[in-house]
Amino acid sequence: MKIGAVTDEIFATDLGKRLAVKRIIIFGIKREKRDQPELLTEVIQQIRDITKQAREEGFEILLENEPGWWADTAEYTRQIVTGVNLPNFKLNWDPGNLVCTGQSPYPEVETGRPGRSKLVGTD
Repeated sequence: MKIGAVTDEIFATDLGKRLAVKRIIIFGIKREKRDQPELLTEVIQQIRDITKQAREEGFEILLENEPGWWADTAEYTRQIVTGVNLPNFKLNWDPGNLVCTGQSPYPEVETGRPGRSKLVGTD
């Protein structure tokens, strides 16, 4: 079963080459209301596949937490980052997006380890 769409990320590597960037920020895979938590394993595998392809092309993939996507809560984001576990997969943590889910913007969960890149709005 294929969930979400990976074509945007594949297109992003083409665009990344044209723009001469090394990092691509993604929200991951859109989460549908009917999606069950058991699909998280497949979500992780799809993001891992995207990240492997990006690595072959010289890109880092940064996952940003976003309401309505699989990386919407601190816990799901942590599970995705931990599950993908590739050196070119990092986190682009946006505390404002977490507030939109009703959670604390700086959760106790160590979401950024391994692979934290930066906090949005800190530069």
